[in-house]
Amino acid sequence: MDKEYMITMNSNDWYMREKSSGTISYPIHAGNIVIHNYGYASGTLQVFPQYWPQDYYAGDLSFDFQQIP
Repeated sequence: MDKEYMITMNSNDWYMREKSSGTISYPIHAGNIVIHNYGYASGTLQVFPQYWPQDYYAGDLSFDFQQIP
């Protein structure tokens, strides 16, 4: 069964990453993992993202995902 997860982080600093072409094309496929989009909210409250840019992503977040058969 396919499931969707949201990986979130709260930070007082971030790194902006851009592609040389200027546009990130979603979804991004990495093996059997699909990244549908990037979103963020501004401010100190922990709230659901309000902005969904299509030309960059920010933050520097790594994760390990283990799929159990």
